[in-house]
Amino acid sequence: MKNSETKKFETKVDLHNRNDMRAIKVTYSNGDTISTSMAKSLTDDEMLNYFSIGKWFNLGSVGDNMQQVTNRQILR
Repeated sequence: MKNSETKKFETKVDLHNRNDMRAIKVTYSNGDTISTSMAKSLTDDEMLNYFSIGKWFNLGSVGDNMQQVTNRQILR
């Protein structure tokens, strides 16, 4: 390959249709709602226990933003 040529690689991943994963929607005390993927081997109870009502999570991306879980819904 010449220096002026560039080899192109493409990877196609459908992040919205991850059939190999479970999903849960979590609502926090500030009103934020976040849907996230979890391992397909987890049971409903394990997912709900991890995101138990009242548990604190840091939702901040730059600074801390500590919020409590107020609701959760298993999506798949």
